[in-house]
Amino acid sequence: MNKSTIETTWLTEGLTHLAEDIYSLDQNQYMTSSSHSNEKRVVSFLKNTETTNLLYDHNTKQRGGVYLFFRYLYEQAEKGLLPNAHSGKMLINLLSTSTHTGLENLFNSLYGIEATPSKFTSLISQFGISLYLSDQGISDSPYFNFDGINIRNIKLTNSFNFTSGPQCNEIKSIPFSHDISGTSLCFYEVSKSIFTDTDKEFLIELKHDINSKAFLFKL
Repeated sequence: MNKSTIETTWLTEGLTHLAEDIYSLDQNQYMTSSSHSNEKRVVSFLKNTETTNLLYDHNTKQRGGVYLFFRYLYEQAEKGLLPNAHSGKMLINLLSTSTHTGLENLFNSLYGIEATPSKFTSLISQFGISLYLSDQGISDSPYFNFDGINIRNIKLTNSFNFTSGPQCNEIKSIPFSHDISGTSLCFYEVSKSIFTDTDKEFLIELKHDINSKAFLFKL
């Protein structure tokens, strides 16, 4: 890859696991399903999004997360929603032949001369929202839905149960505060009891660098 330049581990893992799905390409070069091994990694990631740093951890859950991220990028490219990569095949080619590595490689492959770090943080946020919205029928936006993999219908190993999307933690009392680090993703649901208690005021206050995060409130 990258003309003999050593690529970063997370990007190499993402492309490697994405390649496992190439078997499912249809006549339009679209990946219509996902490999069983990738689905197992995705399950591990969905259970641990809050403690998974997509770029710096090196374990099964991180590999599931970075695979799903690249799967998302591939699908976005196939839908024509990336400014510099107009197809999934083109995206993989750009990432594989660039003289850049890591985030710089990803920035340039996705955005070309328009590449900026802020665009990447926005993309991570968009990816996080997609994990929650996809396959729920809440939004039909192509930006917020996976097509070739249903992250809410992956059969769990040695079980009759299926995934239900990313794990959501419940906020049972207020005040509540939480910090999000790196490229981890957090999902919280507010207990109904907080809203039914008329003696309490529910105030959402966003602090610090809110431009690099995504916030989705479903009431």
